[in-house]
Amino acid sequence: FGVPNQWLLLSHGRISEYKFTDYYSAFGLAGMGPVFPGSILKGEFDFEAVKASFKRPGLEKIQNNLIQSFPMV
Repeated sequence: FGVPNQWLLLSHGRISEYKFTDYYSAFGLAGMGPVFPGSILKGEFDFEAVKASFKRPGLEKIQNNLIQSFPMV
């Protein structure tokens, strides 16, 4: 949907990080790590920078491949 997003670490190891690393790897963004809530509370996190740098390279190709996988839709 083109909505900027960022991985926010809330689980402290109680939830597997696999889904996040898998999501970012699909776009070649394997180095994207989590943001910790403390950095937001301290004002150290720049929301505008996340919005400005939001890119998901290859998203259209991934979407098209998914649509082609379900030709009856």
